[in-house]
Amino acid sequence: MVLPLLLVPKMVLNRSRKADAPHMVMFDEFADKLDPETAKSFAKTIDHFGFNFIATMPSGAQNKVLADGVDNIAYDVIAPSKKNDGKFHKNVVRKAMIWQEA
Repeated sequence: MVLPLLLVPKMVLNRSRKADAPHMVMFDEFADKLDPETAKSFAKTIDHFGFNFIATMPSGAQNKVLADGVDNIAYDVIAPSKKNDGKFHKNVVRKAMIWQEA
């Protein structure tokens, strides 16, 4: 399931003439419907393809992707408390945790 999603960007990035082309993919609600072992397997596959990835997950789902052998940083992105005042307010982004292979 995850392989077709990675093959096309990998092929395009391999054709890049820039050595520092970012290998980044984003998944919305990445682990929402997955069991923990499948989520870990997907995270490892993404890592083996050489990608960094951003995954949005419902609260608590990030516990599923604490994949062994993959260095990870998880961030909380909190919506601003002020709303509907006609102004733009930045989200609050804070590092929630870092985990890596020991």
